Amino acid sequence: MLPDPPVKPLIIPIFIMNRGCPQHCTFCNEKIAAGNFSPEVTQDFFDAEVASYLRWNKDKARRVEIAFYGGSFTGLSPDDQKRLLSWANIYIQKGQVESIRISTRPDYIDSEQLIFLHANGVRTIEIGAQSFNDQALDHIGRGHDARATETAMQLLKARGFKTGLHLMAGLPGDTRESFLSTLKRTVELQPDTVRIHP
Repeated sequence: MLPDPPVKPLIIPIFIMNRGCPQHCTFCNEKIAAGNFSPEVTQDFFDAEVASYLRWNKDKARRVEIAFYGGSFTGLSPDDQKRLLSWANIYIQKGQVESIRISTRPDYIDSEQLIFLHANGVRTIEIGAQSFNDQALDHIGRGHDARATETAMQLLKARGFKTGLHLMAGLPGDTRESFLSTLKRTVELQPDTVRIHP
């Protein structure tokens, strides 16, 4: 008999709407996707979002994480990072949230940044790799190569973070063979999670 699959955490998503990212990849326009949603996250908005999810989770006993998605968190100013993480840490200190996760670019990760993030409750970092095909990355204006993702993953694992990779299927300049090669490289890097976006 197979063991039961692990219970997924409840992830409370806080979207920072393209903030922190210097590029304008051909596939990405969260402003259009989100309509009139404000790119600025206020503490009132943050607290209301967290409270709503915590109410929903009250009787479900799932572990809870707060996630900063939709931009490159480590590309935010140090003050913005500290402010957002301090709001999330209020819920960690209350025992209502277990940890924080962020998403960012692979070329915006270094050892000093990881020390800061770990000290402020971040335990999972999801990397927007998109592809391990340098031709496809160049074609979409990504601004980094596949090696940047490999280096970031090595740093994250060395520091004990859980890792996630985001990939995109069907990018311009990609082929069936190169996407299969991307999947193979992803498996070799052994992230904890993988998200494949169409």
